[in-house]
Amino acid sequence: MVSLCRTVNCTVNSPSGFLGDAVGSLFELRGRVVWARMERQEVTMIETSASVRLPFESSTPSLARTKLAAFLTRHEVSPEVIDNGLIVLSEMIANAVSHGSPDDSGSMEITWSINGELLELSVLDAGSGATLKPVDFDEDSLSGRGLSIINRVADRWWVDMSQGTRVSAELAISDAL
Repeated sequence: MVSLCRTVNCTVNSPSGFLGDAVGSLFELRGRVVWARMERQEVTMIETSASVRLPFESSTPSLARTKLAAFLTRHEVSPEVIDNGLIVLSEMIANAVSHGSPDDSGSMEITWSINGELLELSVLDAGSGATLKPVDFDEDSLSGRGLSIINRVADRWWVDMSQGTRVSAELAISDAL
């Protein structure tokens, strides 16, 4: 049985398996089913990834940080990795809002997953991309530091401009699980 659900413990009542949250975005969580009781379609999942569509707004980093922190806490990831993941995701989203474009619905796609010993983060906007290279880090500058911060904190990051602009990053979590 393949089910998609928003929370770790839920009852899937919709044929699509999608559940909305308070701000109207849809969660798609994928994971392995740990326990299922078929007569009620009650499923407990340990999700390994999440993809959310959030508004293309300056307030989105805060909302995404809350969701990512909850996900990583459920996976018992170390506080240091959680902090670093939140920093990287915030900078990726802030860069998208500052330099990218929303999709037709006024949103962006934000994805995170645990893949083996890696935390993978991704932000997709509808922009055509610009020159995405970190500049020299200037502690006195009020802007232009996002990619430099990502470059310092993430173990690896890259850009894919085949369908909009997707900035992705990886952080090691080897001792955190």
